[in-house]
Amino acid sequence: MEILQYLEAIQSADKSETGATSFEIVHRKRKARVYHYLPEKSPCYKPPILLVYALINKPYIFDLKPGESFVEFLTQKGFDVFLLDWWGIPPSDEDRDLSFYNLCDEYVDEAVRKITRITKTPEVTILGYCMGGTMSLIYTALHPERVRNLICLTTPFDFSKGGLFTHFTKDLDVEALVQTFDCIPNEFIDFGATMAKPVSNLITPVRKLWEKRKSERYVENWKAKHKWSHDGVAFPSKAYGEWIRDFYQENKLSQGRLEVNGKRVDLGDVTCPTLIVSAEKDHITPVATTRDLHDHLGSDDITYRVFPVGRIAHP
Repeated sequence: MEILQYLEAIQSADKSETGATSFEIVHRKRKARVYHYLPEKSPCYKPPILLVYALINKPYIFDLKPGESFVEFLTQKGFDVFLLDWWGIPPSDEDRDLSFYNLCDEYVDEAVRKITRITKTPEVTILGYCMGGTMSLIYTALHPERVRNLICLTTPFDFSKGGLFTHFTKDLDVEALVQTFDCIPNEFIDFGATMAKPVSNLITPVRKLWEKRKSERYVENWKAKHKWSHDGVAFPSKAYGEWIRDFYQENKLSQGRLEVNGKRVDLGDVTCPTLIVSAEKDHITPVATTRDLHDHLGSDDITYRVFPVGRIAHP
């Protein structure tokens, strides 16, 4: 019977209830959406918080399930929370020419402007996760007057220290991929992430599920996280090419050579209070790739923390 329940948990993971916190859509740009989660108690703290996730996977990792939701936690504390969902409608062939830099600059800026109008505040706090942290960092450097606080969660910065991902992409023929695909299939991206640490990604999760199969809470959380980690989206080819070439292969951001729409990204212009958080066991964004970020910022109020957890806070 336990074996049957165990197998059922694995097979039913994709049916887990996720992203359950109620919201309203307050802004649209092509396929992107900005969600507004109203605070559940007063006072409503200012400034509002904008959550920014990566272009791959889906942003409901911020709102995983009731009782295990960062969005829910913030709204219950009285924060005014917004989330930028890059793919409210999944990407398709028509998005092949969408630039990574237009997303970092134009898309985020329109979201921020909409939020400041709604909340009647001149600035926002931006919390970026993984690639979303890199995008938020770039935006803050370009528009420092619009950002009160910046939070970078497992945010890659020095891509020469990106571990296996740096090695995987070193000799990758990016142009061939861009010419072949309108959007890079999510299965291709997921395979690379899995092979960066195959035992931990393929064996360890199901082993832990078996060990803790009698804990209903653990099983339900496992199912939600398993669903999210396998719920990827395609990556528009132009944006993918820019991400791999300019960051992983040429490491332009940490070397101060990155330009967005003709303007150099100067991290010295990031002068707001900044929190940088790394995960000790994160194989996608190793601590080494985040460690030196604070030395490049112009802020005199920087906090850097490393926690002994994995990528999505697993021990």
